[in-house]
Amino acid sequence: MVKAGQIAMPRQVINEMSEIAHPDLPGAWAPGMRSDLQHPLDADFADLGHVMQIAGDVVDVNKTTEDADPYVLALAYGLKRQGNAACIVTEDTVDRNRISIATACDRLNLDWVGVRDFLAHCNITTKKEAVLQEEAPPSDAE
Repeated sequence: MVKAGQIAMPRQVINEMSEIAHPDLPGAWAPGMRSDLQHPLDADFADLGHVMQIAGDVVDVNKTTEDADPYVLALAYGLKRQGNAACIVTEDTVDRNRISIATACDRLNLDWVGVRDFLAHCNITTKKEAVLQEEAPPSDAE
C-alpha cells in the first residue's frame, strides 16, 4: 500500500515511532518504508499554519519532543486540497489535556477511521480475530 501511494506519513511520524526504546511493529516498520513513500515526507507550511489556526490545540503542550500530530493533519489536509482522497487512521479519539486527532479531523473536515475499521477495509484480519473466527460455531446457513 505504501508503494502504491495509498499510505502517506510525514517524517515526524517516522521519527517519533523510531525514537521509542523498544518500538512495536509499526515503530520498526515505518523507518523502512521511508524510501517507498510516494507522497512527500514534509507537510506544506501553509497547510501546517492552517491546521494550527483551526486545531492547534491538538499539540500536547507537556510533550518535550516535537509532536507529530499537526504534521499528520497538515499532510492529510494538503493531500485532500490537491484532490487526493485522504483519511487518517487513528485511535486517538478522546479529548483530554489536548484535543484528539479525531476532533482535529472533524474541525478540519478530514476523514478519519479507527485501526480496526481500516484493517477490515483492507481485508486484513488480526490474529485475535482469526482465532475467534476459527472457534466460532458454524452458522445455520452452512
